[in-house]
Amino acid sequence: MGCGTVLGLDNQVLDEALGLTGTGHRTLLFTLIGHDRPAHGGLDYPVAPPTGTAQPS
Repeated sequence: MGCGTVLGLDNQVLDEALGLTGTGHRTLLFTLIGHDRPAHGGLDYPVAPPTGTAQPS
């Protein structure tokens, strides 16, 4: 199982489908869940340092 989140900037159709039109709320993040792929794109930006690494002081 693989998952990731992407930033969406122009989501008028999704806002309408979710009933957000006219409420002042907008969809901004999309969480995608599906089969994990053995290879990934060139961007690998971890949100936490790998275990066992020293923290900068």
